[in-house]
Amino acid sequence: MFGRLKLIALAIVVIGVGGAGLMMAQAYDLNTNYTLVDAKIMSVKTECFIKAGKEKIVTKDTDELAYMDCDLAPIVAKQHGFKESAIKKRVKVSYDYRSPVDGRVYSGDFMRTGDVDGVREGKMIQVHAHKTDPEASRTTGLNLFLQDTGA
Repeated sequence: MFGRLKLIALAIVVIGVGGAGLMMAQAYDLNTNYTLVDAKIMSVKTECFIKAGKEKIVTKDTDELAYMDCDLAPIVAKQHGFKESAIKKRVKVSYDYRSPVDGRVYSGDFMRTGDVDGVREGKMIQVHAHKTDPEASRTTGLNLFLQDTGA
């Protein structure tokens, strides 16, 4: 019994330390090789999916989450016995930024789920533009070691 608890505790510690290590490595890479620049959101495409706990609606062919028009999601959720609270949003965002390498404008994109209400076309955000590769940019995502840049 105690051996099993020790093993579980060790696994939790290893996973926690490994996750923190990955986030710190990402933070180091961004702080060393990238610089924050202003970017303008050029397009936002919102899709919905239905997921409650381990239950979700998937596509027949791939068994991956089924993304759909958000106007259809309440109907589909009801047909499959889900509450409306199981409907989640995902946005695909494209943005333009000026590269610090050559001063030209390039495009990038990212996807987010969850609280996406503030993401809209025309909004100014900050992204990380690579210091030597003009076409490379990144957003921070949910890294605890980085300041949220709004992207």
